[in-house]
Amino acid sequence: MNEVLPIALGHANRIVTPFSSPKVIKMDSSTTIDIKDNVLYVATENPAPITLYIRDAGSESVALSITLVPRRIPPQQYELNIKGQQHYNFSNKKAQRWEESQPYIESLRLALRDTALGKVPSGYSLGKTQPNDALPHCAQPGLSFSFNGGQTIAGHHFKILVGTVHNATPNPIELKESSCGNWNVAAVAAWPNVFLTSGQSSEIYVVMNMPHQSFSQESQRPSLLEQGGDQHGHI
Repeated sequence: MNEVLPIALGHANRIVTPFSSPKVIKMDSSTTIDIKDNVLYVATENPAPITLYIRDAGSESVALSITLVPRRIPPQQYELNIKGQQHYNFSNKKAQRWEESQPYIESLRLALRDTALGKVPSGYSLGKTQPNDALPHCAQPGLSFSFNGGQTIAGHHFKILVGTVHNATPNPIELKESSCGNWNVAAVAAWPNVFLTSGQSSEIYVVMNMPHQSFSQESQRPSLLEQGGDQHGHI
């Protein structure tokens, strides 16, 4: 199925692809396409429609077909996904290089630190956790955990699921990271609070060893909490 997308004439337009190393086939020589990681920057002075086929480097199994229609409108941004496959199975080479450039434990520590600071680790990609995703199993008396509608930060060797933990009891409770233990869990952390007072919530991060997944590239990660008051915790 071909998608028709209006773009700005004479300006750069941003197209986020689900491929870690996208390759583009185009028939219009007047169109300029600059590829940065998984993002295409497209610019043209020609008002004629442009047809593009986009695939991952080294693979012809899946390609996206789009037609760009230049118009006199502001620069546009689009995020492309593969229908029926929210998480396409492409490795992220930049994330792999970052993960393997240091010891395993250090990679986990730095990835969790960046996540707690609202950043996305180098080469990782940020997406919304989907209803059909495999979620961590967390259980601790007095605490309620939620990963539905949370965030998934995907790298090469593992991904980080961001959720929330809430203390609904009248007593303070210390979150035990082992409450989210499972065979495929590499690490667990919480921020800004590990000691939760009555009614208090915190973000919780569960690092899982999972197949490679790709999401839209972002440089900043919005918090799931409206944080206020004193911020205590550790990563």
